[in-house]
Amino acid sequence: SGIVLDLRWNGGGFLPIAVQISSHFIPKGKLVVSTKYTWYPEEKMASLWYNDLTNLPVVVLVDGMTASAGEIIALALQEQIGARVVGTQTFGKGSIQTLYDFADGDSLKYTVGKWYAPNGENIDKTGITPDVVIEFDVDQYKANRKDNQLEEAKNIIQSMIK
Repeated sequence: SGIVLDLRWNGGGFLPIAVQISSHFIPKGKLVVSTKYTWYPEEKMASLWYNDLTNLPVVVLVDGMTASAGEIIALALQEQIGARVVGTQTFGKGSIQTLYDFADGDSLKYTVGKWYAPNGENIDKTGITPDVVIEFDVDQYKANRKDNQLEEAKNIIQSMIK
């Protein structure tokens, strides 16, 4: 009836994978993310539309460790299909990095651009403020294994279904 997508502690990944994951939820052609590079042309990456999870209410769980591709997915779902974002402020990694490997085995990671949400916002160093801000209650979890953020997400899904 609905989906809770848990992106807490998701440190990110690759842009094309974020687009592929988002494409399960977002109709074809809708913008997922755009990029601006220092040396390369701008890109607009739209949903590929796998059409298997569209038309379902979605709540995305995030926290301070949700970064980069996790933030791309959360924002794309929030802006394009009205998903609700629940949890705490995300990390705020709106930059795009690449890796150069040297012959001696060393490598250099460097920034080549920035990514932007469908509405044009770049969240670098600021992160995403959830629709519903709720801190994880560690004591409650230790006492009875109850995840208060997940419970709130389930309640929101139920209200979205009705």
